[in-house]
Amino acid sequence: MKHNLLIVGAGPIGIELAIHALDTFDVTICERAPSFAGNVREWGHVSLFSPWDLNVSNKGKNIAGLEVSDDAFPTGDEYLSNYLGPLWSHLSSSGAKLLTNTRVVSMTKSGKNKGDMKDRGDGGFKVLVEKEGGEEELICCDKVCDCSGTWGNRNYVGEGGMPALGERKLGGKIIKGLPKEIGKFEGKTTMVVGSGASAITFIASLVSSDKGGEIVWVTRRNEGLYERIENDPLPQRDALSVLAQELIKEGGRGGWKVTHKGGGTIKELKEDDEGRMEVTLGDGTVVAVDELVSATGYRPDTTIFQELQVHQCYATEGPMKLAAALMSSGGGGGDCLAQVSQGPETLMNPEKGFFVLGMKSYGRGSAFLLKVGIDQVRMVMELLKQ
Repeated sequence: MKHNLLIVGAGPIGIELAIHALDTFDVTICERAPSFAGNVREWGHVSLFSPWDLNVSNKGKNIAGLEVSDDAFPTGDEYLSNYLGPLWSHLSSSGAKLLTNTRVVSMTKSGKNKGDMKDRGDGGFKVLVEKEGGEEELICCDKVCDCSGTWGNRNYVGEGGMPALGERKLGGKIIKGLPKEIGKFEGKTTMVVGSGASAITFIASLVSSDKGGEIVWVTRRNEGLYERIENDPLPQRDALSVLAQELIKEGGRGGWKVTHKGGGTIKELKEDDEGRMEVTLGDGTVVAVDELVSATGYRPDTTIFQELQVHQCYATEGPMKLAAALMSSGGGGGDCLAQVSQGPETLMNPEKGFFVLGMKSYGRGSAFLLKVGIDQVRMVMELLKQ
């Protein structure tokens, strides 16, 4: 008789884990979006920095019938249609239980409170989920893997990661993620907050338009922004690094004016009588903008497993063993291609049978690469069988 494995999140790593676990477990996947890979669909128009071969497993390629090239870089939509889609269809036809529009609310060790220590390794888990329309259900399972990622759980724009004054009230006016349609920004003043790949990717999409407008770019860092990597094997990343440096130096491109506020922080957000946003920076400067785009990164939602015994890092909020290994090896930040799998023992935590995989395993770190997640799947399969 097979044990039951519940996978939280039907993104790339959740789906990878499911196809590898089918022969050993009865698999259930809970995905909060209406369809699989809901997060990927939100950035489907964006090209991955890494080539096809770093984003797929051998087993997945065989199932999808996919032949990949080392110098081809898929968009999110291409990754969905050519790889994740066929894998999802395979899961559906192979008996996996696929629950979309299903949000995991909480989970606990069966028959145990969080503080109970004795015989905690015995028994499985109870998982509370909320379905479409608010209906709730309790799912019992033997093992749980949280592959839900961090997308959508954005960091605040205020100083030190705290909400700026007024940010919670005006949160609905703040644009998150990577907007596909740029028409609403043309001819307007847009503030972009952030100094990572998402920020410059969005700014690149704006300055590619010949309509023009104004960009106020606020970054907490002032030095070392978008430093180029010698002989960078990722041409898209290198091109964005060059563009960022040129925009900061030249103050714009084409019809777009770019004002960089390096070392800047956001103190307060207000809405004026015309519906524009008044942004007060840390130095007291007030900037009126039509749109504000937050590209400040993401953090893990740890509330779903707060009733389990999970040791988390005080700095990243990722699982402690992996976080410590990443810190000691200089990982979790910097060049994503420099990331390597840290070994199966780093995926373990005090709660036997529970694992955090994928982007969420890096906590607030941004250097996670899908190839690392695929390696995690291989390692956790061995741990799940124990």
